[in-house]
Amino acid sequence: MSRENKRNFRDGFKISKTIQACLLITIPAFFTGCYQCEETYLVKHFSPVYMQRAELENSIKASDAKLIESPGKIYAKDQLFFIVEQQKGIHVIDNSNPQQPAIIQFIEVPGIAEIQMKNNVILANNAVDLVTIDISDLSNPKELGRVVELFPYQQPSSESGRITYGSIDPEQGYVINWEEESREQTKSCYE
Repeated sequence: MSRENKRNFRDGFKISKTIQACLLITIPAFFTGCYQCEETYLVKHFSPVYMQRAELENSIKASDAKLIESPGKIYAKDQLFFIVEQQKGIHVIDNSNPQQPAIIQFIEVPGIAEIQMKNNVILANNAVDLVTIDISDLSNPKELGRVVELFPYQQPSSESGRITYGSIDPEQGYVINWEEESREQTKSCYE
């Protein structure tokens, strides 16, 4: 192709500066307006489980042995181990034969997370209250005392950073546990 033909070919495709500016503005606007970027992922959502005050104050009792599902603090006394079942109670384990420890009792203490013991008295949290429990007779634990609303509510923790919590409504009662469920959550890529 000769030099003259190349110039004519190139000149035929020249676009004015005004048209170039319009294209530079409208083409990106067109694509961003049509393209929606969203990310959907699973989050752990925790909803509070409530108990009324009268029920909470009468909730400490012995029940049949249960399997350990969500263990917490452990306390050893003589041949017994006391293992907290998070938010539910205390497992009593007979360790007189270390080759065959046996779960012999469960003491229901809704909302429990912490435990201490001195002699035959357990000091624990019962949701937001501090309670002392006489365990001289394991089959019939007796509440000795209670300090009402000493502790703040405990929110469950998660290894994942993607967690949400339901709102606590004091009108519903006292939070004794949290129910976990997986939920889909969507957010814009631009957030």
